[in-house]
Amino acid sequence: MQLKISKYASAFLLLGTTLFASEILSDAQRSSLELQKEKAVQDSEATKYQWLNPITYTGSYQNGSEPGDSLTSTISISQPIFKSGGIESTMKYAENIKSSSTISIEMQKKVLIKSAYNLAYTIKKTDLQMAKTKLALENAKIDLRIKKESVTNGLLDISFLNNAILTKNSIDATLLELDFTKINLINSFKNISTFDPYKVELPVLTKVNSKDFKEKHLEILKTQIDIESKKNLEETTISNYRPSIVANGSYTYDHTSISSAHPKDTTGSVYGVKVVIPLDYNYYAKTGSAKVDYLKSKQDLEILKTKEANFFKTQELKITMLDSKLTLTKENIVVYNDLLAQNIELASVGIKTRDDVQVIQNSRDSELLNMKIFEIDKQLELLEIYGKIENATI
Repeated sequence: MQLKISKYASAFLLLGTTLFASEILSDAQRSSLELQKEKAVQDSEATKYQWLNPITYTGSYQNGSEPGDSLTSTISISQPIFKSGGIESTMKYAENIKSSSTISIEMQKKVLIKSAYNLAYTIKKTDLQMAKTKLALENAKIDLRIKKESVTNGLLDISFLNNAILTKNSIDATLLELDFTKINLINSFKNISTFDPYKVELPVLTKVNSKDFKEKHLEILKTQIDIESKKNLEETTISNYRPSIVANGSYTYDHTSISSAHPKDTTGSVYGVKVVIPLDYNYYAKTGSAKVDYLKSKQDLEILKTKEANFFKTQELKITMLDSKLTLTKENIVVYNDLLAQNIELASVGIKTRDDVQVIQNSRDSELLNMKIFEIDKQLELLEIYGKIENATI
């Protein structure tokens, strides 16, 4: 597989307009990510030119009766100018590593942003669940009062009253647990963002098609770059065992005069070229290891593609299931509206009580809350998809 660096360079540059505004993250989180990005650039530059050897300076001082004191400076360099393709491979490797690191950092950013939105959605969902639980509690209190009167009048056995008490207590406990959950969610949100979770503008996500998911999948894109990096590394490793040409040069300057035969400011220069042919019994082991690593990365890519394709199918099934729940809930609301209208009419002539009307109205309102909860659940499932793809917009 041959991939051009320019393709990925253009791809990861788009990540500046990634799926969500990074402003939702705290300043500390954003600063940490920017520093990681800067480090990736610096590491890439260091790798890109690691084949360049340093120019060395040596200063020596000698003291003695013969031939006398001496102070000498030497500047020298030994620089490979040809390494059987290794120089080019090293520079390509560095560019690919920078691209991969940049995408990796953007993936980290997306994970944080996705977590912040997930928490904000879930806080809103918890509020809806609490409102729904309060409606159930109101119905439970009505049921408890009716059964208490029936037991007092000898119309029901005490066990019915006991069950009504247990139901009411269970709903009370659920409400307390939801309240604790909400506080915990808010605290978790504050670990990521300094925003008020109730003032965050929640995105409205739409379905992503399978083609876009495959083509814009960040981890797959990063893995493709990593494969090319391993190919570059394999080529670099092989070049280390091939002939190379090295240019040598040195310049020496004497700062002191130690004799008439060796006057002050005597200089000397040496220039030359040498051919290096390495003979290493580890050649097959090291180059073989690099090749296996490259081939393994290609297999890992296929495994990742299969895994993510199945993930996408699962998310689609979850969304389809939620759509079905929404349809059923809408049907339930129609039924409750009819029942409510009937009971209001019957209550007006004394056939039904105010409690009967209230129970049905609470049940209808509970279904309306279910509609909102299922819509949030859909957004949470879509959020998992959007968090994996490049340049996703909302």
